[in-house]
Amino acid sequence: MALTDNTLATANNLGTFSGSINLSDVIGGTDPISYYKFTLSENGDIAGAVDWESESGTPPFLRLVVDFNGNGFVESDDRIRTLSAGADGAFFQSLPLGTYYLEVATGNFLTRDYSIQLSATPKPGNVSPDPGSTFVQAFDMGTLSAQRILREYISRAIDPVDTYKFTLSQKTNIGGLVNGTTENLRLFFASDTNGNGVYDSDETVDSFGARPNATFSITLNPGTLFLAGCSPSWFYIYLCNSLRVKPQSSSRF
Repeated sequence: MALTDNTLATANNLGTFSGSINLSDVIGGTDPISYYKFTLSENGDIAGAVDWESESGTPPFLRLVVDFNGNGFVESDDRIRTLSAGADGAFFQSLPLGTYYLEVATGNFLTRDYSIQLSATPKPGNVSPDPGSTFVQAFDMGTLSAQRILREYISRAIDPVDTYKFTLSQKTNIGGLVNGTTENLRLFFASDTNGNGVYDSDETVDSFGARPNATFSITLNPGTLFLAGCSPSWFYIYLCNSLRVKPQSSSRF
């Protein structure tokens, strides 16, 4: 039991995390909270299991934390997911590259042992820099004349929108395939008709609700256009392993 790991600044530092690790300690009593810090050098999946020793009283929690504003304090919006609420079991979470914290906490005056098995599987993206959420911040694909495969991460909690910019030299049918996701997403094709660099509500050309392994097809006029991918729900957190965009002469993909 350590009494010095109860803040983000003093968290147990696991470093750049890959592979697997087992964590075990005691929580409760005079040490009601502990933090573990880890960094992902690329997009990836974390998975694991937690084992709480059976005990009465307030159940412990295992939460995933992101210090969004970098102030070193855990605020309510920084807790992006509860991985366990007192029950033994497995968990899975896709994450973009960055620094994260595991928060082990309880209000119980009785101590209990716990163990956490944690592993990380890299799922690197192929888009750099990370696409932003506005037209101005869009990743520019240039003139779209051949298939592009886009691998990136979006989530309502961390990175809710990725926007791509592309140009068509002639009227073109675009076919697409979304795969590798764990949840649904929404795709929007748009044009910045007023040139203000902001996605206005009347600038949507078309949109598609994309389930995992879904296809779509759309015919677009020549010009500069934008493709925005977003999560439709706060709880839809997923890794978009592949968004395939392909110009074609027919409507069949």
